[in-house]
Amino acid sequence: MCSGVGFSTSRPGYDPYYCNDGYQLVTRPSERGRREVGCVSVKRGVVSSSVCRNNDRDGAGSAGYQSVGWERIDGKFSCTAQVTRKPNIRERPRFIDITIEGAGRQRVWF
Repeated sequence: MCSGVGFSTSRPGYDPYYCNDGYQLVTRPSERGRREVGCVSVKRGVVSSSVCRNNDRDGAGSAGYQSVGWERIDGKFSCTAQVTRKPNIRERPRFIDITIEGAGRQRVWF
């Protein structure tokens, strides 16, 4: 950490993954004991009815979706789910946060 008159910086951080707007970054353990990183949509959306039919059949859901289920929307049942995607990888994954008195905080990637 570095500081001076009117400013301070955080220790360097490392954050290689990010998601597009409307998605949040999630991590979970994988079958091989490593962690798996992905993006999950913040809101459920209408998806193909085949996604719900596949979920009803095997109980596992379809690849690329989670929280699959039927919902009544505008008086009719629609298949809805949270969409999952691979995360984006940052070109510059390292960062420091710089705080300047009276001006706020900014993250600088390098």
